[in-house]
Amino acid sequence: MTRIVLPGDFITDNFLVVSTQAPRLVGYGLEKREDGIYAVNAGILHEHDNKLWLNTSMKRYIPHSGDRVLGTVTAKAGDVFRVDIGGPDLALLNYTSFEGATKRNRPNVKVGDLIYGQIILTSKHFEPELSCVDSESRARGMGVISTPGLVFSVPLNHARNLLKDSDQIIPTLGKELKFEITIGVNGRIWVGGEHSTIITVQRIIIDSQTTFSSNIPLLIKNALHGVVTNFDETNKNSKTENISMDTS
Repeated sequence: MTRIVLPGDFITDNFLVVSTQAPRLVGYGLEKREDGIYAVNAGILHEHDNKLWLNTSMKRYIPHSGDRVLGTVTAKAGDVFRVDIGGPDLALLNYTSFEGATKRNRPNVKVGDLIYGQIILTSKHFEPELSCVDSESRARGMGVISTPGLVFSVPLNHARNLLKDSDQIIPTLGKELKFEITIGVNGRIWVGGEHSTIITVQRIIIDSQTTFSSNIPLLIKNALHGVVTNFDETNKNSKTENISMDTS
């Protein structure tokens, strides 16, 4: 059952999953307090395995611990890089937050570089802190993206939908085209590959925002064959049929 919550709504006081006793991982739009888990944004509540999060239509990204994001290095100050992740403040990234980095072996990071990393600390009093290694000091795909490609932005909820295991857009494209892709929960997407492939992938991802899931296979098929698809009338008809069914 879909549950819509508002800021301040109480979600649960159970910090463990009843069936497995695994700790609940709190994601975007939620926060843990002493007496339970509460919503800090408005949105639709989702739960998968031991994860809880909100799917919202917010346009501005608000960093949360555990988020994997794409950002651009804007400045270097001593041992710290400042990274634009699209939030209210620049994120801080220490040079030691890369796999294998030491005082003698510093990472080759320059202003303008594209970074894929994970938010490890947030506070209303300080800038968010970013890292390019996990809890085992392994990069696991994070770090500087040096391969040429295209970076573009989509709404936050669309980026999060693309990251769901149930989403079929990226897996379907992967069967037809050869490309690399990195999606940040901050709404930024990087695509690498041949120029024509990059443009096709970008167009499909952007067009899929306003396309019903049932029309996605046709959207992809037409895009791969260079056909421009307009689902406006189809979507309107589908909405009309749904409304008629609901009110009958």
